[in-house]
Amino acid sequence: MSNSLLSRAHHFDEPELAHLIEEFSDRLRRDAVLRPALDRLVGNHWAAAEGAAIALLSASLLNVRLPQIDIEAVHRASKYLSLDQLGRLKDMFIESAMVCLPLESAAQVAEIAFELEGQLAAIVSASGVQRQKLTLALRQSLASGALLNGL
Repeated sequence: MSNSLLSRAHHFDEPELAHLIEEFSDRLRRDAVLRPALDRLVGNHWAAAEGAAIALLSASLLNVRLPQIDIEAVHRASKYLSLDQLGRLKDMFIESAMVCLPLESAAQVAEIAFELEGQLAAIVSASGVQRQKLTLALRQSLASGALLNGL
């Protein structure tokens, strides 16, 4: 069976995704710009945050189950992170993917990072009821697998 160069099918396994999140987490912990905001978001619960990230990626990329999304975590992220910080997070995630994954898989993860950054940036830029609506829409998109599986 031959693979088309245009095929969107990329193969991930849980150890690769765990390695990606471990690399990303290590980079975040060393980043002086992001660390203060992440300390407010994650506190000393890095293992739980890493586990949640692995679960989200596994559910979305491996189609093993629907992702479980903590709406409060989405709200806190939109409250504590600036647009510049979101861009920095995206860049660090993509750099981590480039180190940990084959190029085609890293490209798919990069698409996810851009899409997620865009939606979070819209939430950060909004206020009041519009912010609440966008937060709920992102949660629903993530929880249904539509954001990540649609790429």
